[in-house]
Amino acid sequence: MIIGASVHLVFAIKGKTANENTWTIALTAVLAGAGLIFAGDAGASVPPGGSSTSPETPNGNAGQKLGLILMVLMPAVLLGCASFSTNLFNSEKLLADSAVSSVYAYKLYYDAQTNGASPEQIAILTTNLNEVYTASRDLSLTLTAVEGMRQNYNLNNTPTNKTQLVLIYEAAASQSSNIVALVRQLMTPQH
Repeated sequence: MIIGASVHLVFAIKGKTANENTWTIALTAVLAGAGLIFAGDAGASVPPGGSSTSPETPNGNAGQKLGLILMVLMPAVLLGCASFSTNLFNSEKLLADSAVSSVYAYKLYYDAQTNGASPEQIAILTTNLNEVYTASRDLSLTLTAVEGMRQNYNLNNTPTNKTQLVLIYEAAASQSSNIVALVRQLMTPQH
């Protein structure tokens, strides 16, 4: 299993066809193989008629423990090496949700503050609300571009596409945090 995964990975790298899936599968196979080897060798480390808890073999079950640890790590590697695209999509949703929550919070604040406010105060609050809406629309456009590039990356996952995708995602993350900061600033009473 380990040798087969390693050979497959080497040929994929040489043929320039190694992608995230190739690495995930190879690492999973290597960890699973190592776990099976250590778990299987644990029984061989105990002498016939001996016990793994006897004073002569204090670490007799260490191989089995290591094997079990490696077998438990295998699903963690699968989850940790989950598709870049899937992780990015979930992050996009979080960025959008935090911005939407901030816009909603400011709208509630706006409604509460305009109740019985003077026309000058309402004008200021409306200008601020429009500023929040504009920032939200800008984020929406950026997230649309991120999603388009993410789908393009799925079709042609080259390092250049990934670099561009990460850069535009970072811009979207910055815009989302700016919306949250803007709403916090606008909702903070000015003395």
